[in-house]
Amino acid sequence: LASDGDDRGSAARQWRLLRARAAEGPLLLAVDDVHLADAASRSWLREAVRRIDRLPVLIVVSERSQYDIDARPPGLAQSLPPSLVRTHTIEPLGDTAATELVRAAFPAAGPHWTAECVRAGAGSPMLLHALL
Repeated sequence: LASDGDDRGSAARQWRLLRARAAEGPLLLAVDDVHLADAASRSWLREAVRRIDRLPVLIVVSERSQYDIDARPPGLAQSLPPSLVRTHTIEPLGDTAATELVRAAFPAAGPHWTAECVRAGAGSPMLLHALL
């Protein structure tokens, strides 16, 4: 949602657009990193989840649930009734996949250096990419 100073008007336009697209056929609305969204966008998403029960719309949201620096507001899933939410927690990155990421970034790296990068990444793709 773009913040144009008129959150209600913008939210209403977004809702009309969603309904119009859904009238054309099934719709997937995917939102990545919703924990970084502004308050107006999070509010719109909460309302959309509550209102889509009669529309052919699936909303899929990714949200980081752990924060090691700044505290964030409760997650989107926690702000909705449990009957409207299905959660799936992604497991940590396995050693084989992490090794592949290190080797893709540094093909000439030796096995010891690669293993140390995998260990330092601790199964977190974000941490491993930052390290690399």
